[in-house]
Amino acid sequence: MSILQFIDKLSELIPVTLISLDSHSQLEKIYFETLNLPFPKGLQLISVNNRKFGLRSNALWFTREVRKQIKGLLNKHMSPVVYTRNVKQMTSLLKSYSGDSGVKFIFESHQLFSQNLSMLGKYRDAEIEFCREKILYSRTDKIFTNTVHLSNQIIRLFDKESIVLPVSTDKRNIISALTESEYQGREYDFIYSGSYKEWKGVETVVDALKILKDEGWEKKVLFLGLTESDFKRFSSLIEVEGLSGIVELKGRVPVKDVNSYLRRAKVGLVPNSLQDDSVYNTSPLKVYDYAASGLNIIAARVPALDGVIPNSIVDWFLPDDPISLAECIKASKPKFVMKSLEWAAENTWDTRAKKVTEYILQL
Repeated sequence: MSILQFIDKLSELIPVTLISLDSHSQLEKIYFETLNLPFPKGLQLISVNNRKFGLRSNALWFTREVRKQIKGLLNKHMSPVVYTRNVKQMTSLLKSYSGDSGVKFIFESHQLFSQNLSMLGKYRDAEIEFCREKILYSRTDKIFTNTVHLSNQIIRLFDKESIVLPVSTDKRNIISALTESEYQGREYDFIYSGSYKEWKGVETVVDALKILKDEGWEKKVLFLGLTESDFKRFSSLIEVEGLSGIVELKGRVPVKDVNSYLRRAKVGLVPNSLQDDSVYNTSPLKVYDYAASGLNIIAARVPALDGVIPNSIVDWFLPDDPISLAECIKASKPKFVMKSLEWAAENTWDTRAKKVTEYILQL
């Protein structure tokens, strides 16, 4: 969804052609039903069928269409800029067009897949991926990363400067300033919204709440965004730990409806575990949406988050440590903080699109 939100704002500033496997009607439905937005007026969509002659291949048919569009623009004496997050596609295109071809390339990096594969013990696959990354990061005209630590890794490994450009929030999400009584009157004391994968660390929250419950703690917590399998797993866990009177579970809701729940809470939880993307790569949308809704933030001090959230709007705890989190929650004295709204206003999709446009025009 973040890609579509970004494209919506970017297409208001410069001509954008989106090459996608989705049809116009499919994307129009996603924009309306999920984001409560019309299909962007300034966006030209080219839908690609990745199955031809009985052969299904993104690498073949999708990349072929990209090359066709590049060729068409060059024939019109235009200077296309290719913007992608796809490593394989970018590497293939760079081999053909980098140098004096008239084509410029921007890569948005959210992770180094070679490192992820190494962490999984897939060393041969990691070696192949690293070879692609060396081509990509050495030849790309501009690189955006979502965290400071990822940017530092790219400098260290590939001797290539990059620009830190985190994800953002929709400016429509930013609330007006609250009175303290309005803030304190919110229904939930704490909320977690997002994915329930292991590296997101939500089990640490459950363990911390068990500690607090045993001490007589009686606040209200909402877990939002659970899939059906997540719901079953956490329902059982909550019941076993005796937390049914504290924790409320809510399934997945459209992106456009998430903020109606955030605005009913005082504190947003970001409990990432010190593993996988939390080490260098994550820049969670929830952080910006929490701030836009006026929430205080309690977060695990993993490297990726430490480089994103200003200390003035967050209370940190040790990752994967339920005792540290329990102490942080217990010590929390939630109050409305105007700095959260100000930080969110500095990090909207509109602002991000303007920055990217400036860099594109400099190429």
